[in-house]
Amino acid sequence: MADTNMDAHTDTNIREKIKETYVVLIVGGEGTRMYPLTLNCPKPLIDMCNYPIIKRISEIFIVQGCRKFIFASKGYENNVRIKEVMGLGRDLVKRMQSRNIEISDLEFNYTPKYDDKGSADATRFAAKFFNVRTDMIIVGGDQIMDINIDSMLKFHYEKNALMTIGLLKVDDVSQYGVVELNENGKIVKFVEKPKQNETKSNLANIGVYILSPKIREIFEKEDAADKIKDFGKDLIPYLVNNNYEIYGFSHEYYWNDVGTPDRYLQTTADILNGKLRNIKFNKNEERHDGIWIKEDTYNRLMFKIKNKKILLQKPLRIGKNCDIYENVTIENSVIGDSVIIRNGCKIANAVICDFTYIGENCTVNKCIIGMHTTIGKNSRIDADVNEFVATKSRIPVIGDDVEIYPNSLIGPGKRVANIYNAHKVLATGKFSTLGMDAKSVYFIEKE
Repeated sequence: MADTNMDAHTDTNIREKIKETYVVLIVGGEGTRMYPLTLNCPKPLIDMCNYPIIKRISEIFIVQGCRKFIFASKGYENNVRIKEVMGLGRDLVKRMQSRNIEISDLEFNYTPKYDDKGSADATRFAAKFFNVRTDMIIVGGDQIMDINIDSMLKFHYEKNALMTIGLLKVDDVSQYGVVELNENGKIVKFVEKPKQNETKSNLANIGVYILSPKIREIFEKEDAADKIKDFGKDLIPYLVNNNYEIYGFSHEYYWNDVGTPDRYLQTTADILNGKLRNIKFNKNEERHDGIWIKEDTYNRLMFKIKNKKILLQKPLRIGKNCDIYENVTIENSVIGDSVIIRNGCKIANAVICDFTYIGENCTVNKCIIGMHTTIGKNSRIDADVNEFVATKSRIPVIGDDVEIYPNSLIGPGKRVANIYNAHKVLATGKFSTLGMDAKSVYFIEKE
């Protein structure tokens, strides 16, 4: 078993420990809050600035020295599709080389089919199956963060902790597990989604954990093994109530759960604006300050850009094999690969995914448009349309393989999916149907 007591917490020691530490990415659930984008695509595989979310998460850890990964996924789509995309990690090795980071020892592992009962149970199974005898970093498959692993792991060792939880100060504690710390940083109280006046703390559990190898002894204890299913509901309360060495690491760092359209768009904008130090775009693709365009697309657009036939305003990222016609304005947006944007369009604060076609004179603002979708000419998809909407999110979301008819208005909160997915949307009970046409179902998330 690995020795977690380090006499000297030197940078060299920590870097070596990081290499031996396993990163366990927990992936489960159907991602219904992101419907229709997740109707046919696991949430971790949705592109975030033209790169799958789960690769963005892995990139953040690889850049900081992590080399051993376990993907603990649940369900057919998550297991099979994620392994297809992630494979042995060769794409990430190549990506790191573009950032002058040479990697020869990247290790990707995938848990066998296992119907876990929650995030803690998935971790227990992974640790046992792979016989993990080093520390583990546990993170969800839909969390983009810029946490300093070096500092968090050093803190973990200094406290000789069984478990260290990443914490963040939040304004509204009602949606989080909240901790209270003593003067040494030890967690003395944990309340999951507290009611008003149930705690005075605003330190929220963000779902990033470092676990000592000794946690396996807890997982196998008779009074705990069958009860510990979820981190927030079971494991953390059990450890706190039994006075184990469980500490909270509270520093200033970026974190966001990208499991809703609002937070997905916000995180996209934050990456574009350089707020995450561990996510960088290829410098060779930066054509102007804050404007990244793939080479073949830039060659196609260069004349129109120089002659101001199109207006591109930073920050902006455009993929490969795209064409943009004249009198188009694009700002603060991400355009995927093989996208066509016709004359007179105005695009702002949006994500437009691969293979989408946008007809003439469209307005696309504060929205997400899925893959292989057609937006008919003179249409407006806009979260800022002045209309009341009784829903949690004002972000319009158009799914994959959808056709929006010309002269359409898709206002705040509206979502559109291909008609063949109507049964999936209705089956959740989480959405209200607004109507259907020959090709699409229109719906809105219930409050």
